[in-house]
Amino acid sequence: ERPELVRGRHVAELGAGAALPSLTAALCGAASVVATDYDQFSVDAAARAAQHNLAATGCDALGRVRAARFDWKEASAPGYAPSFGPVELLIAADCNYYTKASPWLVAAVLAHLADGGTLLLASRDGRAGLDSCLALLRSHPSLVEVSHHTFSDQDHMWTFERR
Repeated sequence: ERPELVRGRHVAELGAGAALPSLTAALCGAASVVATDYDQFSVDAAARAAQHNLAATGCDALGRVRAARFDWKEASAPGYAPSFGPVELLIAADCNYYTKASPWLVAAVLAHLADGGTLLLASRDGRAGLDSCLALLRSHPSLVEVSHHTFSDQDHMWTFERR
């Protein structure tokens, strides 16, 4: 709905799975997109989706999507050096399944989101790690929650900016 959020920006998606938000970001004019996931099968599926859609549509924008394996735990390790980013837009859609992973997800956000960048966190009510993730994001001094949208009885998106 809002292509201006991605147009010309460097974008990454955490926990991308099949990478639909990443593909959409590319089609909306992102300068570059990195679709990441812990699971190598998902990384391979994201890469295939980008390649297939590029071949099927001829839309060059899809050539700006790359898929990479990324374990959020790595971002909390001392001396971590990011392999991508910093990015102006970070997407984490439906990533909150385990409370114990919340600190790792937040560490990944902090390691990869540029100053002035935007985090879009989308989730469904009742996800095990959602409350702890939101609490950690809200308590971090460099992150400011700027909006919360409800799309259905259970689906939400929070927008944070890094300042």
